[in-house]
This record gives sequence, C-alpha cells and structure tokens, in this order.
Amino acid sequence: MPKLIGPVAVAMVLLVSTATAAVANDNPIVGEKPGGVQVGAQGSGGSAGPGSGHDRGGTSAMASASSPPSGGTAPAPLAPTAVMTIGRATLVTPAMLAQQAYRFLPLPAPGIHTNPPADREQLVWLPTWLWVSGASWGTRTATASIPTLSVTVTAVPVTVAWTMDDGGRVVCGGPGTPFDAAHPARQPSCAYTYQRSSAGQPTGRFTVTATTTWTITWTAGGSVTGGGTLPPLARSAQTTLAVAEVQAINTPNDR
Repeated sequence: MPKLIGPVAVAMVLLVSTATAAVANDNPIVGEKPGGVQVGAQGSGGSAGPGSGHDRGGTSAMASASSPPSGGTAPAPLAPTAVMTIGRATLVTPAMLAQQAYRFLPLPAPGIHTNPPADREQLVWLPTWLWVSGASWGTRTATASIPTLSVTVTAVPVTVAWTMDDGGRVVCGGPGTPFDAAHPARQPSCAYTYQRSSAGQPTGRFTVTATTTWTITWTAGGSVTGGGTLPPLARSAQTTLAVAEVQAINTPNDR
C-alpha cells in the first residue's frame, strides 16, 4: 500500500489532557465502537466529565462533541465520554485534526475569588482584590491522532476581564494575586475600587462576571509537520458582591 503524505484515510482517536495536577493521574479509556473509537478519562475516584467537572480523584479531561466551544459563554454541556468518527474513506488533514481537537479542549470556567470574600460586604473607595483559582488557570491541551499523524492543540490563558456591574471593567494580564492574611502588606496584582454602593441594585448586590481568554495554537507531528493558530476561546463565571458605603460621624469631645 502506498504511503499517504498529508491526508490519511483512517478513523481518528481523540485524547485530551491538561497541565494541571488535578488530572495528572487520569488514565485514558479507549474502547472500540461500531462507528469509531471512544475515548474517555478516569481519575482515581471514577469516571467524570471534562473541563470544570470534578470527581473525588481529580478533574477528568473529556468534553462533549455536541457543539464546538464558543467565546464569551460557559462551556458547552459536558459528557463523561464522547464518540467521534471520521469515515475510513475520508482524507484527514492536519487542519481537520486541529479543528476536532479544538472542540475537545477542556477549558474550565474561572474560579472566582475576592477579598473581602463574596459573603462579606465590600467597601466603597477601598480596593477589592480579584483573582481566579489556580485550578482554573494554566495550559490545557487536546490531541487528535491517527496512524502516522497527530495534532496537538494548546490553549494558554492570557487575560481575565472583570465586569463589575457598576459600569466599570478591569482587564488583568494574569490570574491575580490571592490574598494572604500572613502578608497584609502585599499589594494585589488585580483589583477594583467601587465608587458607589450596591444599595440601588434590585438585589442589593452587584453581579460580577469574570471572563478568561485563551489563545490557541496547534502543532502537527508524524508524516506531516506544521502548525498554526485558531480563534481564541473564552470561559466565564459569575458571583455577586454587596458594596456598602461607610460614613464617618464626627462627635464633639466631652470636656
């Protein structure tokens, strides 16, 4: 049989992985299906869904094939396993594999943290610390492969945009600095200062939206080499904050 340089006509296997410790011990589960190959992930606590899903042993690394991810929205519905097939008569190019792996990137929604915490009041004119959890930050990858050819798509988080619901917005070039009570003099790398209270809001609270943007690249290896870029992706999460305005009261000195 002659070798195919570039397109290859076989069924595709899709594997996904992340750089976080939470999935370091996940083991791929591959099972033959009539229409192709099924690939899942299982941690020490059992099967689980992808991305932001968790099990007792960590985070799994499979996403639903029902629809591609879209920017600025929460992840598509997740499934513990997914089946994908490229017909055996289809010519598979690196760009096609890149698009398939792109759909399976296990990108989590940002884990929002603030100081003061969200269950306490923020104060007008005092900075509110903003950061996202380490588990929701860091490089993620997905690899689509066929015999003699594989393509790895890599997602790298670059910014977190915080929409604060009072008309203000701040974009931070990183996850932010977690507040540490043991180091009270430390300054935040990402923060926002409210200039009015949330008393006039329907719920008495501001709805805060954090959106992480990921840049996407892909690299092919095997019978064909190369690479390129794909459109950036975004994942969002929300919390609510009550903001109070503290008024100073002057009292005369007793004599």
